[in-house]
Amino acid sequence: MLVVLVYAPNSCYTQVKELHEVPDVNITDYGWMFDGKQYKIGESRRCEWGCRYGPITVIESTNIKDLDTLVHAVHEATVY
Repeated sequence: MLVVLVYAPNSCYTQVKELHEVPDVNITDYGWMFDGKQYKIGESRRCEWGCRYGPITVIESTNIKDLDTLVHAVHEATVY
């Protein structure tokens, strides 16, 4: 099952959501897409100009390597 790591509404934290809960994320043959940019599954989106909104990464929740990537993505997203 694909899950999405997103910034929480207060932007100091992150949340894991099911794919259907994040309508702005589109799954493609390449991976996932947000704001017209393509990313691989497990690849983190780097916010430009320090933004703190939207998806951070999409991972396969049954893949241990993707879960490890998720841990690092959470840390990078919440450290200023």
